[in-house]
Amino acid sequence: MSLVRAISHLILLALLFSTASASKTRELTKSSRNIDDASRAQHIRTLRATDRETSRWSNSEHLGFLRVARKISGKTLEIQNRNSLKQDKDLLVDTVGALRKLLEYFRSQSKNVNLDAIIGVRILQGQLDVILNRLSARSDLLKDPFVSSLSVNLRLLQNLVDVFSEQATPAVSNSTPNYYNRLWPILVKGFWAKAEPARSINTAYIMHNIPERESIKEYQSDNCVSEILNTDGWSTNECDINDDCWSRMTSPGYRMYSLSHEVFYLIIGSQYGCKAKIDANIEKFHQGSLSELYSRFCSNMFEEATEIAENDFTDLQQDLFMEQIALCGIVGFKDFAKTEWLKRILSWQRPSGCYSSRDYNKIPKNSKDDDLETNSRRKRAEKVLNDGCLSHKTTVAAGALAVNVRFILEDILKKEFHTDLF
Repeated sequence: MSLVRAISHLILLALLFSTASASKTRELTKSSRNIDDASRAQHIRTLRATDRETSRWSNSEHLGFLRVARKISGKTLEIQNRNSLKQDKDLLVDTVGALRKLLEYFRSQSKNVNLDAIIGVRILQGQLDVILNRLSARSDLLKDPFVSSLSVNLRLLQNLVDVFSEQATPAVSNSTPNYYNRLWPILVKGFWAKAEPARSINTAYIMHNIPERESIKEYQSDNCVSEILNTDGWSTNECDINDDCWSRMTSPGYRMYSLSHEVFYLIIGSQYGCKAKIDANIEKFHQGSLSELYSRFCSNMFEEATEIAENDFTDLQQDLFMEQIALCGIVGFKDFAKTEWLKRILSWQRPSGCYSSRDYNKIPKNSKDDDLETNSRRKRAEKVLNDGCLSHKTTVAAGALAVNVRFILEDILKKEFHTDLF
């Protein structure tokens, strides 16, 4: 008999005992109607004494059965939590292992990847920095063997990032110097170490019936980012944000990569030290707050990600799906860290550690490495490496896996230690 059935049977027995006691009292009451007046008073006294006795007995037995049922129920929940905790730890180990394979693959391709790969790996490193900084301040947690081992493995991943970045950055700066010079600040170690408290999407922000098309061209996004970084060649100060760029990069009603680039733009601005200018523009354009903009954009990105999942993750949508998880995970939206989604992402990884596509020949590619002639990358135009692996898809996978490490670890700490990391 299962524990759940045992609990049900015990509760039923308690109710039966309670019912039996009430039945006995009703029988005595009924018999009192059939005796003469002289005996009625004595009978009533007997009835009351019997009722008190049976009440005490039934209450005591009823409570006893309920205590046993509660104890068994508690054991059931304890077993379920223990199983859930083990599953979380196993999934976290698998995710960290996937990141190690991915970084080892990128290191083997450090002379061939494009600049997007370095951005993605720095995003990964930023998330690891945040986790490790929080753990280093919690000596109590580091006494736990699992947490201690995890910390060691995350530091090994950081070292792999440094090795890859040191090798890939000179290669990218030589192959696409103009593009590199415009975006180099976001490749600096530590730029993506952004820590946001976990939060949930707001379904009230979700917009429907939006045409499925891109609204921002890639060069427009790059121009607006380089304007903030003062690397565009015409801005006079860092954190310059003209109204055209702000309107283009924060407008509602976008979909797909145009929508994800809005979050990308805002993260870069806030991380580069332009929060005051961003807040001023938000007030000027009556947009609430930066937190509200993140919520608006990520709520709609979550709706799109859910649609992609419902369509069983078609090959050409997997890249966008992982980019959505990475960017909205960075700003704290835990809704994107779904176990079933993460397991699908893990299943797409090749044995070599990279991510590819069955239909990569159908993916738009740059005619020359990163559109050197126009000094602009096209994030939606993949770079296919010699072995058929996809540079950008592997990049966004790194970011998606990294934010999942954070959220899984948070769940583990809450279940096992009843504490928060952020």
